[in-house]
Amino acid sequence: MAICRCKDEKHQPKGKTHNYKYYAFPIGDENTAFICGRRKCKNPGVIYLTKSELKEFTKGERIFAFKSNSSKVKLEDKAPVMFGKIRNIKK
Repeated sequence: MAICRCKDEKHQPKGKTHNYKYYAFPIGDENTAFICGRRKCKNPGVIYLTKSELKEFTKGERIFAFKSNSSKVKLEDKAPVMFGKIRNIKK
């Protein structure tokens, strides 16, 4: 299930129930009406996707439901972005 959070590293989903590795942009990108779902945060939100949702996206799906099924979001055609900490690889 998709989830809306801002790109702030502290607000990225931790994957307690679902393993989110990618985010995509809702229609409107930075001018979106979607706001981060964290309490007290008012930053524009991006939509975090699971691996299975990413597969759906690559097949052309652009509408995704949130866990509560209270609403859905339509994503832009921009390629999703993988997120997470970049680790230094020892040579």
